[in-house]
Amino acid sequence: MSNFKSKYEENLKSGTLLIQKEFYNASVHCFYYACIQLMLHILYDKEGFSQKDIELEQKKSQTGFHSWIIKKFTNFLQGKEKREFNNYIQQLKSKRVEADYLENLISLEEIELTKNYANYVKELLTKTFEL
Repeated sequence: MSNFKSKYEENLKSGTLLIQKEFYNASVHCFYYACIQLMLHILYDKEGFSQKDIELEQKKSQTGFHSWIIKKFTNFLQGKEKREFNNYIQQLKSKRVEADYLENLISLEEIELTKNYANYVKELLTKTFEL
């Protein structure tokens, strides 16, 4: 059993604590990486992937790790869930880039929306993969 579920839960809690302290920019990456870690948990513990499987498949894709895993999960889904997952995970990814690399500051409204995106991704994956 992998440690990604506990890492995912830790990042969700950390993001919430950072919001309470009004560290909105720092909390964005917690929510984004929580979703990535939840996807890794699913690959390891539900889909039976090993680290080597993931490394080989990602390398073969000739894309970055985040692009690869997002595409992999987009392909697991269909219809409305596929569109919504892709939209919300891309919103999270964009907001993380904004928070980490752009000069502007993330507002309370933006971080609340970002947290909602992460919660939606969690709900969708939890339902789909029966977590």
